[in-house]
Amino acid sequence: MSVNARIITRVGDFHLDAEIACEPGETVALLGPNGAGKSTVLRTISGLLPIDDGYIRIDATTVDEPATDAFIPPEHRRAGMVFQDYLLFPHMTVRQNVEFGPRNQRKDHNVAPWIDALDLGDLLNRKPAQLSGGQAQRVALARALATDPRLLLLDEPLAALDAATKAKVRGDLRHYLQAFAHGTVIVTHDPLDALVLADRIVVLENGRVTQHGPTAQVASEPRTDYLAALLGVTLIRGSVHDGVIACDGGGTLISSTSLSGSVVAVIRPQAISLHTNKPEGSARNVWQTTVAAIDAHHDQVRIGLAGPPALTAAVTPAAVAELAIAPGLQIWASLKATDIAVYAS
Repeated sequence: MSVNARIITRVGDFHLDAEIACEPGETVALLGPNGAGKSTVLRTISGLLPIDDGYIRIDATTVDEPATDAFIPPEHRRAGMVFQDYLLFPHMTVRQNVEFGPRNQRKDHNVAPWIDALDLGDLLNRKPAQLSGGQAQRVALARALATDPRLLLLDEPLAALDAATKAKVRGDLRHYLQAFAHGTVIVTHDPLDALVLADRIVVLENGRVTQHGPTAQVASEPRTDYLAALLGVTLIRGSVHDGVIACDGGGTLISSTSLSGSVVAVIRPQAISLHTNKPEGSARNVWQTTVAAIDAHHDQVRIGLAGPPALTAAVTPAAVAELAIAPGLQIWASLKATDIAVYAS
């Protein structure tokens, strides 16, 4: 296993208690809001911050365990770190930056394969100030990989890029990580980074792991309000009997589930239709409600619907004009039972 850790530590008033594991060849994304403890996890694994309790093992070697007084300093942990702002040495050329790690470790590693793999051949004599954001990211990645790490740690690796560059670099990074034989842990607050780059996602909130699992499963079954909002869906908790969900916040929804007991329902805003009059059709959930909020969201408009249950619909700007949608408007909504994804909680 590339890393296996139970990290318990305190930084000021913030308390972190999280378990993290990453298999060889696997990419794990730490996803969470600002202040959740994501970067603190990387700092402890890399050795920049000692833990107060628990353990950290990299490639079966215990690198930090307060109970046994074990602590291996960062330079001997075989963990390659790429910081959010890359932190390339400004006075060094690209070649010197990539070669820095092996030279500092007094190891005779051949950096040519990473220079070739990351397409840096034409940049070797440039200084960091002469590089684009995407080029600097590739140099930082090559510098980390040149030390022959047993674990790769990436702290918001795409955050410094502009939107036009980010899509291409995200795809390139996925390609590079798939070729890396050891584990990779990525910190991000961008769900798209996690969905594209990671095999598994660990959701961290307020210093605790609130959800974890394969990327597709976490994306389709969000269990926390933070993750649901991040993925653009509405999360409803309640109990179900004979397909009828009694929502915890009041109101009911008719679903097609065969489950019984406590559940979490996930509803896509695009699944809710809005109407000026009571609609006819097959939708089993039809109700009159009030427009509580209107918010532009990319090429759609999110319409907050007063509860219970409080839901969010997504419509086009043209539909907003056609329906004359405004805060306080009385409007009809419909939702098919089959468009409600229900999971046991």
